[in-house]
Amino acid sequence: MSTEIKKMLNEEIEGVLESISDMSPDGDDYTARLKNLKILHEIKTEAEKAEIEDAKLGLDEIEIENKRLTDRIAEYGKIGVNVLGIVLPLAFYGVWMKRGFRFEETGTFTSATFKGLSNKFRPTVK
Repeated sequence: MSTEIKKMLNEEIEGVLESISDMSPDGDDYTARLKNLKILHEIKTEAEKAEIEDAKLGLDEIEIENKRLTDRIAEYGKIGVNVLGIVLPLAFYGVWMKRGFRFEETGTFTSATFKGLSNKFRPTVK
């Protein structure tokens, strides 16, 4: 509800309250104005409830968007871990293979350690 309508509604309620304060409670006009006041109050209450519901819906949308964002971040994290699970072993294999080949560059010595490791350094897909 716009602020202009709220202001008009509040002014109308105040006007009815002022007019009722001068009347005697026994008259029909008094009863009619009380009914009018009750209706105005119900309208104001419903409008306030509607505003609160709109605000809650806005918060729910924000919570949903935040959940989507955290899910997306978690998914990217899983992808990153999977990529690292592939890249790090390959880098490890590359470094140790290079060091092993450098040690055995001359071909005079063949270390038993590098012989055993060279069989395990071949990355295979299972």
